[in-house]
Amino acid sequence: MQGKRLFAAAWIVTLVLLCVSISEARATVSADDKALVLSHVAEDYPDWKVSYASPYGSGKWRDTLARHVAVGLYRVQDNMLIQKSLHVLTNPLWAGEDIQYDETDLVPVPISSLTVERIESMTQEEAGQALNDWIDVDKIPWCAEFLLKDDEQWEHLGAFSDKLIGVTVNEEGKQRVVITYWNGQSYDRTISSPVQEKSFSLNEIHSYEDELELMVDDSLVYVYCGGETPEIYWINIGSGIWSFENGLVWDEGNGIYFESSNQLYPGVPTFPLALTEMDLSVLPLANNQVLSAIDADGWACVRQNNTDMRDAPEGNVIASCFARLFGQIKEEQGDWVLLYIGGEEHGGAGWFRREDLAFGKDGFFVPCGFPTYDYRDGSVTHLNEVLQGLPAPLSEDDDSTLAWIIGKKPNGDWLVLVDADVLCTAAPEAFSDIGEPEEYYDPRYSYDWDEDDFRTLEYIEGDEGLSFLRIYMEDAEFVRDTFPQHCYLETYHDGPAILIDYYMKLPDGPVDWQEVPLENHIWMTFEFLEDKWELTDCSDAQTWMAKVENGRFTFTDYSRPGPAWEWEAFLDSDLMTFDFLGLEALIDQYNAIMPERPSIAGDEGRIGEGKEDALCFLLFW
Repeated sequence: MQGKRLFAAAWIVTLVLLCVSISEARATVSADDKALVLSHVAEDYPDWKVSYASPYGSGKWRDTLARHVAVGLYRVQDNMLIQKSLHVLTNPLWAGEDIQYDETDLVPVPISSLTVERIESMTQEEAGQALNDWIDVDKIPWCAEFLLKDDEQWEHLGAFSDKLIGVTVNEEGKQRVVITYWNGQSYDRTISSPVQEKSFSLNEIHSYEDELELMVDDSLVYVYCGGETPEIYWINIGSGIWSFENGLVWDEGNGIYFESSNQLYPGVPTFPLALTEMDLSVLPLANNQVLSAIDADGWACVRQNNTDMRDAPEGNVIASCFARLFGQIKEEQGDWVLLYIGGEEHGGAGWFRREDLAFGKDGFFVPCGFPTYDYRDGSVTHLNEVLQGLPAPLSEDDDSTLAWIIGKKPNGDWLVLVDADVLCTAAPEAFSDIGEPEEYYDPRYSYDWDEDDFRTLEYIEGDEGLSFLRIYMEDAEFVRDTFPQHCYLETYHDGPAILIDYYMKLPDGPVDWQEVPLENHIWMTFEFLEDKWELTDCSDAQTWMAKVENGRFTFTDYSRPGPAWEWEAFLDSDLMTFDFLGLEALIDQYNAIMPERPSIAGDEGRIGEGKEDALCFLLFW
């Protein structure tokens, strides 16, 4: 579980490194790449205009940086805006090879005569700002009006390889999502959501041909558009991340458990997923609301480890199964229940005693008992070698395959469920380093706090069912007035955790915490381990400090060029007890052992310096 610690700080570090790598890559690819490609495009596409040409570096070509140029082309024909995108790898060009275009045609967009005139008068810079897959409907109005109702106009409109996707808004400010499909000759099928009573915003940067990102209040809703029936398949409600697939609900807020079913909640959401029935006003906005909105009738799961599965009531034992093995109820005979485990084509059935099962939603809160194993044994290559009963080899390109050891057969073979779908067996030696189950996170979890243990504590019941304790130090009034009520949930830990976001040098007056510069943050995480609070992670977005064992920490510095370097330091275990005096001492010691950070908080560059500091502790459940 060490790898799941400090997720919040880790993604900040990753973002910083990503931005640096992108900047370096763009700097490495010269303007000559762009000029070279555009000279070929002018010759090969004489009837087209260029809307944009973007050089960038990504990946490798013959052990050197792969250099690319993305080009957008457009033209107007028969009152249609026609676009295509080109991608060119320039390394072969510089090596004397012929140019190769990776070409994508976008569907044509019907436009009015006034819009034709406006587009044809655009400069390349203006076209680059207005044209791409998502069209700037303010600069290019009167598009695809055949899809609009009388009182509607476009809020967003995108042209992709096989469809137009748009968001309309009517005179009352109410929106709907519209998708129409191109068959190569005409638009022959249109799908629309109902007009929404709850407003939303579409993020064009994170919305593509097969996926839309909608912001609804503080939640993100993802609509999959790649299938025959567009539908909601993933929501991020801040306090949890939930996905919906094939009649199963997955809680991905704690990461992916490759060896246990703790994140699986079988059942069908009671709120509509299909775009044609979408109602954003009834979406759940808290974990308990999601759980309440799952219809789990017809499902049951094994209550405890070493539960017998038989081939018939009172029949022979097929396997001894582990806790939280889910199955669909297919038949009941008195004290016996037949469960079907896995997918319809490649699963299997077995009989269980009724008293050994938890039914419906009662199964949601049974901790998984599947044993863990060496992570290398979960590789697709290894699974293809050891699993018996696979209908086809697992894809080597899929690095998210779930292989659960759900039971043991009488002959000692493992019973394995792959991707909650395919039931297989494996020899005992197929999996090594068999260990205890992965830790269980109960989404209903609540800790019985003794409020007398805290000096300044505020209990808050969120508007959408989110509850948390909030503790303040120093400039508490300032933080109370400016800190948002909804923050991301820190769940990547073994038990209750407190994520501390330490702001340095906050300016006077109200400020959005998300706009506080990255270099003015320190992230620390405390966990309640055994009988006291202990510091487990710390990061300033440039250095990551992670607890290893016995008070020992590993430091990784991301701020210096070249490979990351590591060094170790030891902290007095007494300083890890959760109290304010200990925390202040811990901060002092942290400052003493950390190298100077000139970019942090100006010249001071240390935690705790300055009178405008504010410290927030947040505990969610």
